[in-house]
Amino acid sequence: MDHRRTPPPDGQNDRRALLSAYKDVVKSEAERGKESATPARRPVKRSSVLLFLTVLLAAALALHNLWLDPVQLPPESREIREASLRLVMARQIHGIEAWRAAHGGAVPDSATAASTTLTPFKYAVEGGNYTLTGTNGDITLHYSSIDSLAAFLGNSYEVVRQRGRP
Repeated sequence: MDHRRTPPPDGQNDRRALLSAYKDVVKSEAERGKESATPARRPVKRSSVLLFLTVLLAAALALHNLWLDPVQLPPESREIREASLRLVMARQIHGIEAWRAAHGGAVPDSATAASTTLTPFKYAVEGGNYTLTGTNGDITLHYSSIDSLAAFLGNSYEVVRQRGRP
């Protein structure tokens, strides 16, 4: 910015001085703006966005079977299905036996009385004993309270535990 001494205003020179001062202010403000201005971000081009969306859509169409189709597991063997049924029945038998222990060894009239959910099982009382019958597909098992639970279970825990191993 120039600090020139200007002669006293005589009208014509006054206008020129005012115009010169205005130009100097505008020029200095423009220079100050250039110094403090940060470089502007390059705008994302529309074609880049469309290309990204196209690639994403193509990948989704190519891989949709992996997302939508369930994994097909091989059917379980008869041995595994029988062992699983024995274990589920054993859980129900434990509930009935807990009720019997709490009620002096009496057999509950129904599974509901023993607070046991036996929806897929048939429960029957004969004399002082009960029987429990379970079905899993073509496999039907019968348990009588006269029998040993350990003998009924056999190696079911091992069979089910080894299920996923070769």
